[in-house]
Amino acid sequence: MPRLRLAHRAPRGFTLIEALLTMTLVSVAGAAMLTGLMSAMETNRTALEMTMAQGIAQQMIDDISARKYHDGDPYQVPMAASSYETSGPGYSRYNDIDDFHGYVDQPVADPWRNTLGTGNGLGGTRNANFQVRSGYFDRWRREVKVYYVSESDLVTPLTGSQTSNYRLVHVQVFFAPVQGTKRLLAEAKRVFANVPSN
Repeated sequence: MPRLRLAHRAPRGFTLIEALLTMTLVSVAGAAMLTGLMSAMETNRTALEMTMAQGIAQQMIDDISARKYHDGDPYQVPMAASSYETSGPGYSRYNDIDDFHGYVDQPVADPWRNTLGTGNGLGGTRNANFQVRSGYFDRWRREVKVYYVSESDLVTPLTGSQTSNYRLVHVQVFFAPVQGTKRLLAEAKRVFANVPSN
């Protein structure tokens, strides 16, 4: 009986086409993963910026609420700080609500004009080891507007020389790039009332 011989085959490897196809698929999958990771990081950064900006806007509203409603004339038109008040560092000399109308700072700063994250809360600066990274707030901008509002509609500003016993304070925090338009990060509003003395 004849013997059967089994043919011995050499192990078969990948062809060049199969190897290139595999590398292409791995590259595409890796790029998709990196794109997703970058998108998640950008979303987290934006959420962090918006949270900080909301805190900055709310802190400004709180700073303003610690001031008097008026300093002599509750129906002052136009609303503005005096030359003495604006000659101080930042808004440290502002003593009533209308002083803040038109206030703008960039970078965002504390009442003594120290960039946020560098001041000690008393007009000086904190230890360098505890300061925010230099330049972090350079492109952040804060704008404050104060309006008289109707006593029957506390959200619509009055126009011209109209006054009332209610003022709306509107604080906005923006990211202002070197080129392009500024992007609103957060805003806060609060209505303050004057109680006339009889």
